[in-house]
Amino acid sequence: LERAIRDELFNREAKARGLRGSIPTGVNSRAARIRALIEQERTAHGLAADHISDSEARAWYTQRHHLFDGVAAMKVTWARIQDEQLAHTLLQRTTGTDQRQFLALVRSSRGRGVVDTGRATLDHDGRGADIFVARIAFALRQEGKVGLVVGEQKGTWWLARVDSVRLERSRWDERLAHRVKTAIAWEREQHRLGHLATSLRRKWPVQIIEERLAAIRKQ
Repeated sequence: LERAIRDELFNREAKARGLRGSIPTGVNSRAARIRALIEQERTAHGLAADHISDSEARAWYTQRHHLFDGVAAMKVTWARIQDEQLAHTLLQRTTGTDQRQFLALVRSSRGRGVVDTGRATLDHDGRGADIFVARIAFALRQEGKVGLVVGEQKGTWWLARVDSVRLERSRWDERLAHRVKTAIAWEREQHRLGHLATSLRRKWPVQIIEERLAAIRKQ
């Protein structure tokens, strides 16, 4: 809903600025206007990756290197669940727990939605557990973090906790520097767009009609 509201605000602002944007195959005029607005904001506020110095990138990377380092191995604890509501409940309840508490919580629902639980060691390619467990672990990449994904089979959810992670520090080179600068640029762009959306809400107040929203949800 928030994304839809933001897109509508950006569309209106693009029209007010007289932006049209190019329209490649498969892109409608509304999407082109929104993209043109974002590009204008990116240019006006110097948000492109080439505006970021090497020293800025190195400092930012030092604090977040785990996002870029290669995974040597990870130990995980996981649960396979066949109840969506229970899956989300367990995600909330297990966040911030240690490995013993995580296992106790998921095993307490064994036979009542939790189909299976286990522990595994993943290698640098994610081998050692189900692909959905690996998907969670490689997305989190931090000890103690818990994540949830929907499985391939309908009605199946996977919950996993990263118990430990061994990372291999990436060597700083031009390729890594480009990746880091791109990440910084994206982060700054999102901050700027969030600020813009907030200001546009004052320009065009947003009203959410709950009855219509409820009707859409039922569809």
